[in-house]
Amino acid sequence: MLEVGKPFPSFSLQNQDGKTKTLADFAGKWLIVYVYPKDDTPGCTIQGQSFTATKAEFDSAGIEVVGLSEDDVASHKSFCSKFSFTIDLLADPKHELLSALGGGQSDYKGTLYWNRTSFVVDPKGILRKIYEKVSPQGHERVLLEAKRCLTYSNLSIAQIAYDLGFFDPGYFSRFFTQRAGESPAQFRARTACAGATRSHAYA
Repeated sequence: MLEVGKPFPSFSLQNQDGKTKTLADFAGKWLIVYVYPKDDTPGCTIQGQSFTATKAEFDSAGIEVVGLSEDDVASHKSFCSKFSFTIDLLADPKHELLSALGGGQSDYKGTLYWNRTSFVVDPKGILRKIYEKVSPQGHERVLLEAKRCLTYSNLSIAQIAYDLGFFDPGYFSRFFTQRAGESPAQFRARTACAGATRSHAYA
């Protein structure tokens, strides 16, 4: 499995329309690459529909989402057309990127399929988080929250305060401590996800 904190592998793969996509195309943006077993199967359809339904939210958060499987371009095109997907699906029939990611495979009725795995890549092309053997249902929400958490983890308490609408960092720290029973710094150290301060502080 690819190691978190390392550069995401470069790739050059075609999407469902036959257009070549490379890692450089996503420079400066957050990127989610979700590996799925096979086109037009129940779980994979749920994922494609979920990411399509929430595409505006991902766009607003500055996140590009692409699916990845070993199916070819024609299969991807048929899959996208059948369910009106608005996300890109990358074709990797030679397993170039799939092998580089090292997500592993599982046997189903005598055939090996790539495991359902999601990779979160930051705007500099660094792998920040991996989700293995994910559940198709609701995974898009997990990924939206993950990006916020990873973003906040790099900010100071003052920056977080301003982002949440508190223009006095000192007041924010006192308010948070009263509500949460611990300081923002303690909370971040304990959870490693300062993005959760929004819901925690206002609970």
